[in-house]
Amino acid sequence: IDSLKLALAYNVTDGLGQPAKSDKTTVAGKQGTIIVSTDNGSIEYAVEFCGYFPANAPQYSIIVSIHKDGLPASGGLMAGDVFKQIVELLFP
Repeated sequence: IDSLKLALAYNVTDGLGQPAKSDKTTVAGKQGTIIVSTDNGSIEYAVEFCGYFPANAPQYSIIVSIHKDGLPASGGLMAGDVFKQIVELLFP
């Protein structure tokens, strides 16, 4: 489990989860993007970021899921940024 915790923290400090990084507390988490099928044949995406903070002594966990039409679609960039905004509201 310690290896997984380190990997999730590293993803935010040096990986694709960097948009979720906060200057106010340490964050650990993982992003994802999936294609969601629709009844009318159009392509939609779900961009997501799931994380917790402070990374060394977790108090909060949040999942951000955004459904959108078309590209670009990036869990790290889009949902990660929303995650960061929520974190910074909780740590003024």
